[in-house]
Amino acid sequence: ENPDSSLMSALDRATTMGELTDIMNKSIRFNPMRLMRPVRMFNSFEISGIGMISDGLAVRPTFIFSDDVEVMGANLDAGFAISDNTWLALSGHVSWIDVADAIDEYSAVMYGGNLHLGYDGDLLFARLIAGMSVTDFDTGIILSGDDITENPRGVSVYGVTDVGIKLRAGKFVFAPFLRGGGDYVTILDASDFDSFAGVGGDVSVRFGNDISYEYGFGAAIDTRGVINADVRMNIMSVADGAGGNLGLGIVYDDDFGVSYKVRVVAGFIF
Repeated sequence: ENPDSSLMSALDRATTMGELTDIMNKSIRFNPMRLMRPVRMFNSFEISGIGMISDGLAVRPTFIFSDDVEVMGANLDAGFAISDNTWLALSGHVSWIDVADAIDEYSAVMYGGNLHLGYDGDLLFARLIAGMSVTDFDTGIILSGDDITENPRGVSVYGVTDVGIKLRAGKFVFAPFLRGGGDYVTILDASDFDSFAGVGGDVSVRFGNDISYEYGFGAAIDTRGVINADVRMNIMSVADGAGGNLGLGIVYDDDFGVSYKVRVVAGFIF
C-alpha cells in the first residue's frame, strides 16, 4: 500500500479551502515540524525519569506507544557519586520510531544522550537533566518552503531542573518540587522553542537490608499542558551489587494525546 494513499484520500475528501488547509497543516509533507512530535514525546518521558538513574552501569530497554506512534529502543546509563550528596550520570540511547496516523506513515532512527546531575540532602534536593538527540527520518518527499527534499534530519535539545524538599513519615518520603526547563527542536528551515515551568511530587518507600526494595510514584504538570506520571519498583542486592527496575509511565500532551512507556532496567554497581 502506498504510504501517501491516506493523504491523497484526505485531500480528495476536502470540500472547502479551510478543510484543505487543515489537512496540509497536519501532514508532514507540507509541515515538516510535525515530524518532531514523536521526538518531543520521547523527551517528555526522559524528563519524567529525571531522578531515576543511580550508581553503576545499567541497560534500559524501552517501549513507548500511543494511538499512532511506537518507539522501541534502549539506553545505556553510567552513574557515579561525586560526593556523599551529589551524583553525576551519563546516558546514551538509540530508538526506532514508527508513525502511522490518519494522514501520514513514516519511520525514523533517533540517537542521542543525556547528562544527569543531582544533589540529595537530608531536607533539600535538586536534579538536572540536559539532553540532545539527532533523528534521521525515512519519509520520502517533503516540501519545505519552495524546496523539495527527502528523508530530512531533525535535532532536539532540552534541559530541565527540579528543586524540592523531602518530608519523611516513617519509611515514606514525600518530595514536592518546582520545575523549570526548555525544549528546542529544528528540522530543515523550521525550528521551535518551548520554555516552561511546572510543579510535581514523588512518593517513595524503601525497606530491606541484604536485598533492598523501593516502590515509588511520581507526577508533574507544566505550563505547556504536559502531564506525566510514573510508577516504579526497584530491587537491589547489596551484597552482589546488582539489581533491576520495572516502571510504567504515562504522558498527556495536548498535541499527541496520551502515550505510555514500559521501562525495564538491569544494573550493576562497581
